[in-house]
Amino acid sequence: MGGVPLFLSSPPIYFFRALNGVEKKENYKRIEREVKEHENRHFFVGGSFVGIPTYIYLMGKDGRLHPVMGEVSVDLSEEKDPLLTAQKMESILAAALDVGDISTQDAIVAGIAATKLAKAEEELLKQRAEKTYKQLL
Repeated sequence: MGGVPLFLSSPPIYFFRALNGVEKKENYKRIEREVKEHENRHFFVGGSFVGIPTYIYLMGKDGRLHPVMGEVSVDLSEEKDPLLTAQKMESILAAALDVGDISTQDAIVAGIAATKLAKAEEELLKQRAEKTYKQLL
């Protein structure tokens, strides 16, 4: 992948609200469900290009640990074949955006994937144009 590892993550609002003790005891189960659903959506949509979800836990008022934030790693490396790169970036783009509540980190990953997708599609068009040109000669 090269450079800084990138992650898709759940919106940090749950983390900050729990950290500040704003959440009531009964809300921790809802937060846990929402965080896990968000990360699992990234995981299942992203397929082999994302890692398994990991979570940040905080102690709730009920004395138990609750996940309040999560993330999955993302492989944003380009493939040697632009067609494979395009397919990979389409999967990553879907994983980043198909979660409902999009975090800032999700938007960053989506932007990188969209840029690499456009580059791969441009290369594919260039290859097709060169092939067509050669056939006309």
